[in-house]
Amino acid sequence: MKFEIPRSQRIANFLVYLSRTLLSVFILTAEYYGWNKGASKAVFAFGVLILGVSSSVAAINRLLNIPKLTIEVGPAGILDKRICKYPIPWSEIVNISRLEQYDQYMMMLEVTKNFEETQINSVHHLIMKFYNRRMGGKGRCINPMEFHVGHYTFNKIVQTYAKAYNCPTVR
Repeated sequence: MKFEIPRSQRIANFLVYLSRTLLSVFILTAEYYGWNKGASKAVFAFGVLILGVSSSVAAINRLLNIPKLTIEVGPAGILDKRICKYPIPWSEIVNISRLEQYDQYMMMLEVTKNFEETQINSVHHLIMKFYNRRMGGKGRCINPMEFHVGHYTFNKIVQTYAKAYNCPTVR
């Protein structure tokens, strides 16, 4: 079963990042021409610059990478292209749990240590791993929200495949 981010969602995300970038450029222009005076000017300008740069990078990333992003659940395992390049085999999943974060439910896949060591992690995965660990999550996080599939439905699909392909967590 394959889930993709709808085109309308990709365009909306890109426009949000683009608008943040343009707003940052406008505010920095205002700062440059002296529309704001005071000691906090440099700190404010630096903050807006960071926002603008991060939004620009995110907009370019979204434009180039999102059409390639999918979540695939099948006999080979679970593949979320945001967190790994190859499917996570059912035999390597130690635990499947849910993490509630900001009124969202995310699926946490705890995998074996050997599998974790052999994976080449994306930057997105490393950043999310840091934040999820702070929120109490353990393992690889899969959030199907952008893919327009409900958490309950996604969880049911994953549990069904896990049982069918003998995942250690459901034995």
